[in-house]
Amino acid sequence: MPWNKNDYPSSMKNLPDKQRDKAIEIANALLTDGYEEGRAIPIAISTSEIWANNRAAILSSKEREKGNKPLKGKKEILYHLVYKDSKWIIRKVGAKRHSFAFDSKAEALEKAEELLEKKPSRFIIHRKDGTFEKSL
Repeated sequence: MPWNKNDYPSSMKNLPDKQRDKAIEIANALLTDGYEEGRAIPIAISTSEIWANNRAAILSSKEREKGNKPLKGKKEILYHLVYKDSKWIIRKVGAKRHSFAFDSKAEALEKAEELLEKKPSRFIIHRKDGTFEKSL
């Protein structure tokens, strides 16, 4: 069931408005990708919390179109490392398709480290069950 600003999971009711909007957006994208509601909601909330904490340094495409600039200097690329369909997937936030797929989490983390060395980036690492583990 897609959610909107007026109809969303009760677990999102105490989130700040912009963070809740982002959590709804993320949860809907996860549902579109085939995640179950019970898994999509906690992933969306934890990811939106990280998004809110890093919002000053990471611009969305809409913010870039408006001519906004990052408040903390360098713009970072934000990626997620998630387990889906028996693969560890690296996906750039905002991308419709994944960037890389690996059989093991260790291989995916090696690629993440390689990408971190090339460009200012941030990785949100998820556990196999989809919950937040750490960020790089």
